[in-house]
Amino acid sequence: MNLFEHEDYRVALKWAAELWKKARPGRTYLKLSQAGGVHAPYFSNVLKEKAHLSSDQLFAILQYMGHAHDEMEYMLLLLEQDKCVLDGRKKALRLQLQKIKEKQEKTESSLKVEVIAPTDDYLSRYYLDNTIRLVYAFMGIPDFANNPQKIAESLNFSEKTVQEAIVYLLDVKLIERDESGRLQKTKTQMHLPRQSHLFEAQRKLFLYRCLEHQDRTRNSTDYNFGVTFSATSETKEKIKKKFLEFLNDIQPLVNEAEAEEVFQMNFDLFNWSS
Repeated sequence: MNLFEHEDYRVALKWAAELWKKARPGRTYLKLSQAGGVHAPYFSNVLKEKAHLSSDQLFAILQYMGHAHDEMEYMLLLLEQDKCVLDGRKKALRLQLQKIKEKQEKTESSLKVEVIAPTDDYLSRYYLDNTIRLVYAFMGIPDFANNPQKIAESLNFSEKTVQEAIVYLLDVKLIERDESGRLQKTKTQMHLPRQSHLFEAQRKLFLYRCLEHQDRTRNSTDYNFGVTFSATSETKEKIKKKFLEFLNDIQPLVNEAEAEEVFQMNFDLFNWSS
């Protein structure tokens, strides 16, 4: 569950307030009502969906809880939609809400990653040259980062190819040398946005490299799964949402794990019939 799944600002506010209260002892509904300049009994009725806040009151409460801009915008639009009586304006508000939802459903919004949109030639080669991208993945593992030969053996590259990739990564400052001269990453998590002109090309090239690697290694510990099924567009969107929730669940596992090996995970969900 996340804030953007709610359709009523009062339900969303109660959900957010409960999380806010649980995060630290001493937090109370009274403090939220005071932050919004609302009497406590009235605020209680708001949470019970028996009363409404003004836009200023809701803004002050959300700001006090420390909500991000997109979350505040979404909640304030829900409030406006709830109070609106003009059909045309209600429709316009629904469209605005849907745009915010769609933005949040994208991977870069669901995950805590740095979105890198290459301009000119900056990083373009990184995304289009799979050799560089894969070598960079190994830079996060101390046993590999300073042993180009070991990287070359794992990827079936020549040592010269790995060295050239390292020179490029140093040049664009994706890796650097520490005080002892050892190589280390400067960025840990990057994501190319779908709207980038490089997105489709890098996706196809990297998928081909993944298939090529699997055909060559055929590791018995790998896991592969594919399914073709019939359902509705609504079901597809629900599956997509579940997968993004899954990504959020596993990201802490990856962040907390020791960097020992490099793994790959891909997910495709598309329509055969249109």
